[in-house]
Amino acid sequence: MSRQPIPSSDSAGSPTSDMKDIALDHVCCILCMGCVETAPDFFAFDEDTDRIVVLHDQAFEEDIREAVNICPKACISLEP
Repeated sequence: MSRQPIPSSDSAGSPTSDMKDIALDHVCCILCMGCVETAPDFFAFDEDTDRIVVLHDQAFEEDIREAVNICPKACISLEP
């Protein structure tokens, strides 16, 4: 599966600023902690369940772009 980095602007060159739903696929997550390290306001590790948890349902694309791009298994996505 090929991953494409999230662009910092739309096709017209305007900065992206719409809130998007954060989706995390727990099945493919290998607990690398990249999302927790790069976007700690949005992702955390739950020691009770040994899973990554999403702290907010939505985010601005630019707030979690690095976490999405760093995920080695492409488990994080943004939904309109």
